[in-house]
Amino acid sequence: MTDRETGWGWLYFMLQLFILPQLLNRLNRLLPSPLSPAWINFLLYSGNFAAVLVIFRGFLAKSLTQLGKRFFDCLKAVILGFVACWLCNQLLGLLIGWLKPGFSNLNDGSVAALAGTNFVITAIGTVLLVPIAEELFYRGLIFQGMYNRSKKAAYILSVLAFAAVHVVGFVDLYDPLTLVLCFIQYIPAALCLAWAYAESGCILAPILIHTVINAMGIYAVR
Repeated sequence: MTDRETGWGWLYFMLQLFILPQLLNRLNRLLPSPLSPAWINFLLYSGNFAAVLVIFRGFLAKSLTQLGKRFFDCLKAVILGFVACWLCNQLLGLLIGWLKPGFSNLNDGSVAALAGTNFVITAIGTVLLVPIAEELFYRGLIFQGMYNRSKKAAYILSVLAFAAVHVVGFVDLYDPLTLVLCFIQYIPAALCLAWAYAESGCILAPILIHTVINAMGIYAVR
């Protein structure tokens, strides 16, 4: 990424993390007929999607060029990254089920609830919009930004940030054990997605893996 992309990327990343959700909810309450949570989430996802396409357009263009040069490396990274993620999630699911019977992922439950009210826009946001925005933020901006300085720090920081963002919204609602287990559930995916990017050198590899994972998740709650 260029310095310009990095600077604007961090600015928007903080904006969409701490300000935009609250702003959208406040504006929504002022409407004569407030939008449903599914539509609010879709608007947020759409805004993030549009913003990252504008901010990281040069980076994405380079990634498309890289895909053409290293297609088979990207394909291998996608296949191995997805298989590793799936296997780790299966094993982790068994372990978590043993530690806390009946446990279910909090974020998955939230998506299922949104899908129950409006499946189409929830599916579009979850499968098409979210993977691109999140991969550009967590693997492109955070992981790639740290990778040349410290590979270990790049993995640690990107994994912690990715896992935390999927849990922080539930902090005041659930017990610590549930939150910790939910946090842990995102570690395998974060590691595999970062590895796929490092292995392929192309952000499109983790985007594709993330898309497939989310598609499987939304299919399960259809």
